Amino acid sequence: MATDIFSSVGTTVSVSATAPATYDASGFAALTWTQCAEISDLPSFGTEAALATHTPLKTGVVAKRRGSLNYGSVGLTMAYSDVDAGAAILRTAGDAAAGVNSFISFRVTLKNGDIQYFQGQVMSFKTTVGNADGITMIECAVELDGSIVKVG
Repeated sequence: MATDIFSSVGTTVSVSATAPATYDASGFAALTWTQCAEISDLPSFGTEAALATHTPLKTGVVAKRRGSLNYGSVGLTMAYSDVDAGAAILRTAGDAAAGVNSFISFRVTLKNGDIQYFQGQVMSFKTTVGNADGITMIECAVELDGSIVKVG
């Protein structure tokens, strides 16, 4: 059994409205970061290749190759909070006018200390009230606009 697995508790997500001077670990590390304190769910995110296919008439056998790359998207779920400074940065980007690019830099720090940096565009920032027994939440949709820079 692997001994290096760990719980997600302790993972943090921080944001910056500033782009890194260079798209590498040093460029991202130099930014000033604001933590999103109330994030409760961070689903899978990362690069996915499209499937490119070709079927020759002679054989009828489908050839498969990696096609274009899509850096993916991620939906952040967090409790609604007027004092969460990280959420305020995301809200401002999400409220940008149509046609305005709203790039945000992200830093995901895993419990074991590994870091994943990326940039993305905030496509939506929506309030979810739910029912009487729920917590009012925010759902923030982010489209990644570059590769993930991993440290650790």
